[in-house]
Amino acid sequence: MAGDLPMELALPTAFTVVVYLMAALNPPPAAFALTLAVILGYVLVVKGLGLAVGAVMMDAKRASMLVMVVMLAYLLTGGFYVHNVPGFMVWAKHTSFTYYCYRLLIAVQYGGHLKRLLLPEAVDGEAGPGACVATLVAMFFGYRLLAYLALCRVRK
Repeated sequence: MAGDLPMELALPTAFTVVVYLMAALNPPPAAFALTLAVILGYVLVVKGLGLAVGAVMMDAKRASMLVMVVMLAYLLTGGFYVHNVPGFMVWAKHTSFTYYCYRLLIAVQYGGHLKRLLLPEAVDGEAGPGACVATLVAMFFGYRLLAYLALCRVRK
């Protein structure tokens, strides 16, 4: 994990710098730093999911197929592509790290203007920034713990 860390952080940083400047997003340096932190956190959580699934499955083809299905489900229920998720799938967005990162990025870019941009019912009941950060940190450590436990099981 430590060996991959420089490349895992360098490429998303370069991508974020280019896209942030091209899209002319929120100009203050603090907003850029927070956006970069959210993107890097997203990358690290996704890496943890990949480690966990790879350690549990121990078959590259099956693990990559499962990760593709999970990522697609997380993207669809995360709130960016589909705003009105069917009632029977509402619980899925609370397991999606895409949902929490999306909420954080919206808060960074629009801050206090969010309630004026979205309908009140779309904002009420959504996770706040503190809950999003706490959940992403829990997912970061949880996925890695799951990978560690799965590898301990294989060793025996």
